[in-house]
Amino acid sequence: MPDSAAIPHTSSSGGDSGGKSKCSSRTVLEFLCAAKDKKRSFQVFVAEGSPRYQGHLLAKKLVARGLQTTLIADSAVFAMISQVNMVIVGAHAFMANGGVIAPVGLNMVALAAQKHAVPFVVLAGSHKLCPLYPHNPEVLLNELRSPSELLDFGEFSDCLDFGRGTSFPLLHVVNATFDYVPQSLLVCFTDTLFRITMEGRGGWRDI
Repeated sequence: MPDSAAIPHTSSSGGDSGGKSKCSSRTVLEFLCAAKDKKRSFQVFVAEGSPRYQGHLLAKKLVARGLQTTLIADSAVFAMISQVNMVIVGAHAFMANGGVIAPVGLNMVALAAQKHAVPFVVLAGSHKLCPLYPHNPEVLLNELRSPSELLDFGEFSDCLDFGRGTSFPLLHVVNATFDYVPQSLLVCFTDTLFRITMEGRGGWRDI
């Protein structure tokens, strides 16, 4: 049986079982394709990446490159993660304390990976290394995207109506962009030069 890789906003592995991913990351895509070119045998599980469904696009690209791919719902990540050898994800920024700002939902994926003792690996270009800490006031940990990505305003117009004698609607919609994944949930970080930094008892070290 080939290895499995999980891609929750992005993931994979080589050898006997599989991997998983959750969004469309070019870095992750090229990493998986490079592994395939080296004759590694593996399959990839891709989470759909709601609400923008970037996982659909990634799955299509993986199939076009000849990789065996399984697309799953985001809600199925915990149920499926025990079947993969490794979780590989992309990142928005790699902070000075070793934590990662990543697509929303990845903190839950990292917790699921830790629960099932599945390595959680971050792939990111060296340009995403950030000298700041999450608690620095100039660091914006999150951005809110348009609620239209989550619901149809026409269908929910009654819930969002301001004309009912109140100064605010009864329904509020929050569409967060990022998650913060602490260093304690990461196994290793790999940059675009494939230099690998592993977590050890003394913190992060290059290997």
